[in-house]
Amino acid sequence: MDLTLKVISDQKLNIDQQRIKFEKEKLSNERERILQEKQKLAGMRLKYQQYIDEVKSLRIRLPNNIQYEEELIAKVARGFGESELELPESFVAEVRKYTRYWQDSTRMQQAIARLEKNLYAPVIIEALEKEGLPLYFMYLPLQESNYDAHAIGPETRFGIAKGAWQFLATTAQEFGLSPGPLLDERVFDDRDERFDFVRATKAGAKYLKHIYSTEAQASGLLVIASYNYGHTRVKGLISRMHDNPRDRNFWKFIQQHNLPKETYDYVFLIFSAAVIAEDPKHFGFSFNPPLSFSDIR
Repeated sequence: MDLTLKVISDQKLNIDQQRIKFEKEKLSNERERILQEKQKLAGMRLKYQQYIDEVKSLRIRLPNNIQYEEELIAKVARGFGESELELPESFVAEVRKYTRYWQDSTRMQQAIARLEKNLYAPVIIEALEKEGLPLYFMYLPLQESNYDAHAIGPETRFGIAKGAWQFLATTAQEFGLSPGPLLDERVFDDRDERFDFVRATKAGAKYLKHIYSTEAQASGLLVIASYNYGHTRVKGLISRMHDNPRDRNFWKFIQQHNLPKETYDYVFLIFSAAVIAEDPKHFGFSFNPPLSFSDIR
């Protein structure tokens, strides 16, 4: 009897010791996590301040609003891999026109609020960085869905686009997403991975990377056009242009080919949104630059 009690007591003691060890490890891991979060936050604050300082420096150097905005446009063009040396005045004028569209609408302010509320920006940034893509593609799902993970597009002859990145079922499957059994119905389905923002964003970045591997080459704006109009159709048009990547930019493309108005608007709305997001307050918006915590140089 005494031996049995001793065995039970030893077992209980061993269990208690293991529990204490587990709790200590858990506490230690939590302290380490909190420390890492503090360090990450400090780094983000530093990057944000550097970003703000750069914007202020640019404003001081270019006190004229027109010059300042033209520099922002050139900066975004550089970020998308476009040849800013040949940036035509007509392109700059078009960007200004689409910038005014955003200023006259509440859509961008509301969409960025959703982006911030759901902490989607770090998800997009991580996916784009992993694929080595320009972070200005952050604003593609703004135009696609206003960052609405549950967005459902209209029924078309190609199918129904769903999710923040508005994938058709066939493209979704090609880039690793399961569209679920209700792919042909305009309803939300939690089995449809297009509605999973993290998974869909990773697939979206992979799809953009794939388009880059085709004739779009180094032109981010031609990649955007391909995403909307269909990369096979755009690829055929690009193949008729000069082989030199410098000559395969968006403004030369639209001089030679007529894009559908929807695709034309699509490209300029995304580009102008990226320009506004460089300095939202300058353009009358109240949100912080979504990319200000990341190194986009």
